[in-house]
Amino acid sequence: MKSIRRLQRCLCWMLLAALLLSFPAEALAASSKSGKCGKNGSNLTWKFKDGVLTISGKGEMADYFVGRFDGEDEEDEDWVDEEDEDDDWDEEDEDDDRDEEDEEDEFSYGSPWFLYCGYIKEIRIKSGVTSIGSSAFTDCENLKRVSLPEGLKSIGEGAFYCCSRLKSLKLPEGLKSIGDLAFAGCWKLSEIDLPGSLTGIGDGAFLACDNLTEIRVSSRNPVFRAIDGVLFSKDGTQLILYPPGLDASPYTVPEGVTSIGEAAFAECENLKRVILPEGLKSIGEDAFADCEKLTLTVPAGSFAEEYCIANGLNYTLG
Repeated sequence: MKSIRRLQRCLCWMLLAALLLSFPAEALAASSKSGKCGKNGSNLTWKFKDGVLTISGKGEMADYFVGRFDGEDEEDEDWVDEEDEDDDWDEEDEDDDRDEEDEEDEFSYGSPWFLYCGYIKEIRIKSGVTSIGSSAFTDCENLKRVSLPEGLKSIGEGAFYCCSRLKSLKLPEGLKSIGDLAFAGCWKLSEIDLPGSLTGIGDGAFLACDNLTEIRVSSRNPVFRAIDGVLFSKDGTQLILYPPGLDASPYTVPEGVTSIGEAAFAECENLKRVILPEGLKSIGEDAFADCEKLTLTVPAGSFAEEYCIANGLNYTLG
């Protein structure tokens, strides 16, 4: 699964951050501590001082990636290792690269504050900023506080990926979408409130948030709802996400649920038993990935039993 494969790259980010932290203080002092970060160039600016990164201006933030973004990979993998690309490089590729130069310029490779990522303790996004770019704050491992403005509409893919010390976050009303893996690997995040305006949550957005025990949803939200801390579709027919840190064994999936979403229970390492309903008709990819202690209880002859057999999962009839 794309989400789980990407999360494994978090270790590489952490090693890179450790290298950055070994930079001489003089080198960091001499480097730029402010600049532009807007999608349209100067529409947004950033400033880093005394552990605080401040983003100001109006409009959208640029998207950032380490490595070239390539949406055509046969594994649906969006991150391409530069080493792998070098193996296949030839003179014809150089010509192709020139032809595609304008298209690739759409993405910047690494945020302009990346050198300081290990030193960032607080992020302040000022009013007027409408989006947070992809991978903008990936692996800011000492980040503890984030202020988001009313009027923010989107949080990009991997925006807070592996911000392992981030414990809490208030998502503002007006936010419409959270990208794939946006908060994946935020191990200390314990609870999250989803606003009424939110209509889209990407794959693995909260994957491997090991201490996440509760998801709350505004009663005004037209797309999502929470039942006992678990995220469902508004009509209650799809279970979207079971918080990885919630140990409610045995957990009974409510009657009326007909589908379980992709990676819905992934990496719920302490969950021991889940009871599936008779009416279940579909289960998403890697719904129960890396749940090593888990046994499913399923009705005899049901779709759920067939799924368990086909995927080699531990189960009992009940």
